[in-house]
Amino acid sequence: MKKPIIFIFIFSLFITCLSHATWTDLHEAAKSGSLEQVQNILDSGADVNAVSQDSFRPYKNWTIEDDADVVGWSPLDVAVKHGFVDIAALLIERGAAVNAADQDGNTPLHVATYEGQEATAQLLLNRGANINAANKSGWTALHFASRYGHPAIVNLLVDKGANIDSKNNYNYVPLHSAAFGYNSECVQALLKKGAKPPYETVKDITYNCLIHYRKTSNKNTEQSKIIITLLEDYQGRWQQIRQLVKARHSPDSPICRLTPMCLKMIIFEYLLQLRVKIPMN
Repeated sequence: MKKPIIFIFIFSLFITCLSHATWTDLHEAAKSGSLEQVQNILDSGADVNAVSQDSFRPYKNWTIEDDADVVGWSPLDVAVKHGFVDIAALLIERGAAVNAADQDGNTPLHVATYEGQEATAQLLLNRGANINAANKSGWTALHFASRYGHPAIVNLLVDKGANIDSKNNYNYVPLHSAAFGYNSECVQALLKKGAKPPYETVKDITYNCLIHYRKTSNKNTEQSKIIITLLEDYQGRWQQIRQLVKARHSPDSPICRLTPMCLKMIIFEYLLQLRVKIPMN
């Protein structure tokens, strides 16, 4: 019995070591933040566009715990993620591809906007990054900035020519992304820049929520408070939406199948259609 266990342990250790073998010294230097170290490694002939080829990714969604577990990341991706502008600039000067994509189609600009690294995003744009590049799910950098609450980057991207109404594979525009993340500052930034509330998608969003989400608990007082607070300043318009909130607690109403996030999304989008002022808090 002991031999199979020992074999499995050794094999697992081998696979782990092998999977990290392509995480190069240049990747490590870019992560360390040492410009001198990056310079020395480049001078020694390192491949500036070497990418990781790991066979597994033990991180949830896109919340990256260990850079080395991302498939297809270059040293530039690593430098951008950590906000090392000087290192990113040096890598680009030495030939780093600013539009290279990882296995999910994310470019360094996606990485910068996801992480909220405005300075590196500005650098990438100045060096020719494709501002409207979409990953395999159709998400652009503007979708990321809107979803993860980076209004300054939202403004930067739109001012630089990002398509403010770009749709991903699910027909969601950046305004949807901001609403999903409940990022009111990003919603306001997009509206001020001319984003148009996507009227035609409200029914689709509701339908998808009803189909894909299970019935949740009737105890949703916190969600109700959030929505009621959101509506307090809207004279003459919030009665209709309050009925929707109340219906959330009725077992006979199809709206009860919505998760809190989906309900919040629908309420937020309805407010956008009314073109009411979105609160900053």
